[in-house]
Amino acid sequence: MKKKIAVIGGGIVGATASYYLAKAGHSVSVFDSGKGQATAASAGIICPWLSRRRNKKWYRLVSEGAAFYDKLLADLASDGLKTDAYARCGALILGQSVDYLQEVHDRALERREQAPLIGN
Repeated sequence: MKKKIAVIGGGIVGATASYYLAKAGHSVSVFDSGKGQATAASAGIICPWLSRRRNKKWYRLVSEGAAFYDKLLADLASDGLKTDAYARCGALILGQSVDYLQEVHDRALERREQAPLIGN
């Protein structure tokens, strides 16, 4: 059954949800303030693996979201849409101590076993 659906926010999550809902035949309206808050905060950058957050449910959610990115790009391309706006290119970590940078490096190596998309 076709439904009318309102999506609040046109960031990466809202845009992705809207795309799949419309593809499923629903009528979708996206509401966004246009202030670009998520973009200004780099929220659309998908790189959860280096986070220090200890919340396992949050980590699982964002890791699966990052892994889903390849499927999204493939689906967009199969619909004839351009997918060259973003590229997976790595992460930049800034720290004031060698110990902190070593901690991040060790975390990345540990998490790469479960998330090979983290790369080298």
